[in-house]
Amino acid sequence: MAKKGDDDKEEKGSNYLVRAFTAFFLVFIISSIFQNAIFPFTMFQSFWTTKGDVEGWLLDGYPMLLWGIIATMGLWLFRSKPEISASEENKIFWGGLVVSTWAGVVEEICFRWLIFLNCLWGAKFGNLILCGFPEWLYMHSFGPVANFFTFGLMQEHLYHPASWAVGTSILSANAAFRNGHKYQGWLGIINSWYIGMFLFWVMFRYGLLAAIFLHFLYDFLIFTSVYLAFMLRRKLT
Repeated sequence: MAKKGDDDKEEKGSNYLVRAFTAFFLVFIISSIFQNAIFPFTMFQSFWTTKGDVEGWLLDGYPMLLWGIIATMGLWLFRSKPEISASEENKIFWGGLVVSTWAGVVEEICFRWLIFLNCLWGAKFGNLILCGFPEWLYMHSFGPVANFFTFGLMQEHLYHPASWAVGTSILSANAAFRNGHKYQGWLGIINSWYIGMFLFWVMFRYGLLAAIFLHFLYDFLIFTSVYLAFMLRRKLT
């Protein structure tokens, strides 16, 4: 029988895929009719234009990658660890490769691109019909709080000079990303929020492909850390 966490993960995965497909068609149609709907971005060029190189991505992304390894090993040391065979260890490694590839590609396309852009035009439309209240609320509440908890590193994006809606769309899309990790418990919720914000920073700086690459590598290093920990434990016992 599948665990509840696995069921929650599968349900959330299917939900955000449906949401992303819906977002694609909505953004495409609305941005075709209203030129400023997703300003200051374009649907494709703003996100799929790659900047920098892999070395630069790694140099800026290493804090996230290092954190993934340290946090994984720390949790592994304090949790009860079942005895597993060498074949099961290999399943962790190769299964982790598949899961990491899926998460890196699909989650970044969904959350950092399609859902983000859908939130962008939605924020502008909502602000219009609500007479500016969403903008006021963001500028005086959600924006400052998010800027504080990201230590000002996301300020240029949270308070984007082109529109307040950029910042609120980052938070909305990242909230969806965070909620997709509720099955990991409260530590997973907090961690995924920060990881999501960091990946937004990477995406704006280097493009969506860089965020995909670092997301894949982050998850793969976590699975690899678990694999190596089990393998080392087996060899020492």
